Amino acid sequence: MKIALINCSPKTKDSNSEFLYQKLLTLFAGKAELLEMHLRKKELDEDSITHICECDTLLFIFPLYIDALPSHMTGCLVQLESVLKRYIPKKKRMVYAIANCGFYEGNQNKIALDILKCWCLKAGADWGYGIGVGGGGMLPMLGKSSADNGPMKNIIHSLDHFTDMILYGKTRNNIYISPGFPRFAYKFAAEMGWRQGIKRNGLKKKEIHRHAVNQIKQCKFKQSDS
Repeated sequence: MKIALINCSPKTKDSNSEFLYQKLLTLFAGKAELLEMHLRKKELDEDSITHICECDTLLFIFPLYIDALPSHMTGCLVQLESVLKRYIPKKKRMVYAIANCGFYEGNQNKIALDILKCWCLKAGADWGYGIGVGGGGMLPMLGKSSADNGPMKNIIHSLDHFTDMILYGKTRNNIYISPGFPRFAYKFAAEMGWRQGIKRNGLKKKEIHRHAVNQIKQCKFKQSDS
């Protein structure tokens, strides 16, 4: 089996998708032939297309962008769709995916995974299933904890199972997971940066809220004539 492991994050380093990508590289090591690839542009070159078409399984790892796929990834999929339809020799090709987002809830990725599933129908590929990972902003930090009982337990165990399912070409319904970390604590950590910024500028949180409310009250919305 040859698997195309494709990181679709536009970032060149330190992305949450890259963190998941590296985890999967470790899990697949010695178990399958891997094509390691990063998509950062809106078009694929001919060599990349050829290598992808030679694979039995495509595994996309990508960040959530406004409940959908990154735009450059969409461009590559449109290009790849037409090639896969006419590629000779025809072969059964499975597609899997991991979507990650900054929201705590992993099911925020549902629409994006459904979009990729629809693409499979257009491209003549078979949809395996996807994982929606929440709490993406903390993945690199939480990844240092123990996989057995730490905050990453659910995610790591899901990736282990995901690897086995891919190797055997299995399908199932999408799953959605969040880190084993309290939601209120995640929210507090996410807001820490702007709270510190307020203090550095000698302001209070209430003043920010009051200013925002006043700005909204001062806005005048004109009804459209159409």
